Amino acid sequence: MSGRQIRPSIRSSRRRGDRSAVRGRAQQPADCRLALHARRLARRLRKKGLSLREIAARLAQKGFVTIKGAREGQPYLAQSIKVMLGE
Repeated sequence: MSGRQIRPSIRSSRRRGDRSAVRGRAQQPADCRLALHARRLARRLRKKGLSLREIAARLAQKGFVTIKGAREGQPYLAQSIKVMLGE
């Protein structure tokens, strides 16, 4: 479907600047929600002064391990924790 063949309802909503008809709010998959919880816990642990490796070990104790790739089911690497924390 090209840009000129847009349905009238979407076309009028685009004119108004309302994007809700075009982009629906999708529900997050379960693994994204788990990652959010892991990120929150990592931030709390970092505030307590733990190192990146200690944080990774604590997350693994709580059941937060990698879910994809060659390291599936293993604790996060320190670099991954660093990215989670935005450092």
